Amino acid sequence: MPRMELIELDESKADWLPYAPAIKVHPGSEYVFLSGAIQPDDETELPDEIREQVRFVMGRHTEALAAHGLTWDDVVHVYEFLTDMRDTVDVHITMAEFTGDSGWKPANTLIGVNALGRPGARFELDVIAVRTTA
Repeated sequence: MPRMELIELDESKADWLPYAPAIKVHPGSEYVFLSGAIQPDDETELPDEIREQVRFVMGRHTEALAAHGLTWDDVVHVYEFLTDMRDTVDVHITMAEFTGDSGWKPANTLIGVNALGRPGARFELDVIAVRTTA
């Protein structure tokens, strides 16, 4: 049995939706929760351009996943935070650079916010991944 399965609620949308409508995680898995990648006291300069900022955040999460022996194929849900909802298409195109090769898509919640925890931050991401323990 696979450790998780994507559940499509409407097969006609499966090819163009950038997220999974639902994911079922099977018993014998443990959850790994990753907080946002942009720390308020971090001295690293954030790129201004939204695609570069997404690559920065996704790169940090890629490193954190790898530190736990995980990849983007192990991610079951992401919470996206955007300060400008007009950036949604660019964000999803850029995120697919990290998640798109295998065809696996995590469930996704997109949230528009007035500001993030650091000046200049336009995008942030919380990640939930699973690891099979059995």
